[in-house]
Amino acid sequence: MLLAENLFPGFSFFDMAIFWPIFVIIPGIFFWSGFLSNRKDWGLVIPGTILIILGLGFFVNMIVSRYLGYGQIWSITSFMYTGSVSAAFFIAWYFADSKDKDGLLIPACILLAVSGSTFFNTALVGVRNFINSVMKILLPLSIIGVGIWLLSGRRKRE
Repeated sequence: MLLAENLFPGFSFFDMAIFWPIFVIIPGIFFWSGFLSNRKDWGLVIPGTILIILGLGFFVNMIVSRYLGYGQIWSITSFMYTGSVSAAFFIAWYFADSKDKDGLLIPACILLAVSGSTFFNTALVGVRNFINSVMKILLPLSIIGVGIWLLSGRRKRE
């Protein structure tokens, strides 16, 4: 690891600008270990899952924005906030007692729908940006092509 710091000048293994999500993941692991030690405390699964999913998402976002230079990843992955809560409710629903299962499934499905709509809305913005960049080239070329076609068509009639 220390050799990689010498070989790659921008690489730093102990860079806290990249590894700060570990401090979000560690409390999530403690919540999960509390649940695994006593299976009746299924309520510990919800904050543990949220913290672990968000911590992993933050870690991926930091790597992508720092090393790949794509700072817009934070807006693209905005669905992970409601998605992590939805996943936490689904996992808690799986481990919960039978009398509490219905109360967990309803918010899980609602948050999954919100997260999915956020994801598809973000994807549609990316598709719209791609279409706009293509149209900046194709629209002027098509107007020029129609003009050439109109001019060449009139000469043949005369």
